[in-house]
Amino acid sequence: MAYDLITLSEERRNAGARILEITDDVGLDAVGAAWVWSRESDNWWFLLVTPLIDSKGPRWVYERLLAMFGRVGLPAGVTPLEIRLASPRENAFRNFPIRVDFSALPGLNNVNHFQDMAIGGLHIDFMAIYRMVPESRHAGDVANRFALRVDRLLAA
Repeated sequence: MAYDLITLSEERRNAGARILEITDDVGLDAVGAAWVWSRESDNWWFLLVTPLIDSKGPRWVYERLLAMFGRVGLPAGVTPLEIRLASPRENAFRNFPIRVDFSALPGLNNVNHFQDMAIGGLHIDFMAIYRMVPESRHAGDVANRFALRVDRLLAA
């Protein structure tokens, strides 16, 4: 199989930075965020890794995200079906060999690109990572703050 260089467009890079900014503003507390591309499906999707999955479940989190994105909008060209959620307890995330966090660089939407990477039994064709910081967070506190901020946004 020939090696093809995968690139992330500037529009998609900016959209990912905006999604992360929006979710940070409402307290989603994403410890991981990245665009992921699958060679098999030839599709992009935006990964958000949050401890809220463990405390409230994916349905609870996704319902609130959909309501919030319905109110504030997603960046142009991004659909809700491209947003995927994961738990920081998943082995692939806990064993991720790289730590990345551009949050300390306000105004920048830098990403680290990784291609054809194996983590345990998981193969990643391409990732453009904004944040990967597998740290322990208090999921219950995060859930309460997230729910309150989303409710306030929807009530405004």
